[in-house]
Amino acid sequence: MTVVVIVIVIVIGIVMVTMIVIVIVIVIVIVIVIVIVIVIVMMMTIRFCSVIKLWKGNE
Repeated sequence: MTVVVIVIVIVIGIVMVTMIVIVIVIVIVIVIVIVIVIVIVMMMTIRFCSVIKLWKGNE
């Protein structure tokens, strides 16, 4: 019986650790994607602003 209990505990532990690792990886990926999106939006906004300034300046 004790061997079965130990095996079950080890399996549950491995599953828990795996789940935690998967969650951490997902969170890191989401954060990276958000940062990339923010950077792209900022770059586009800066380009857009500079284009508007040039356009207004030319008028």
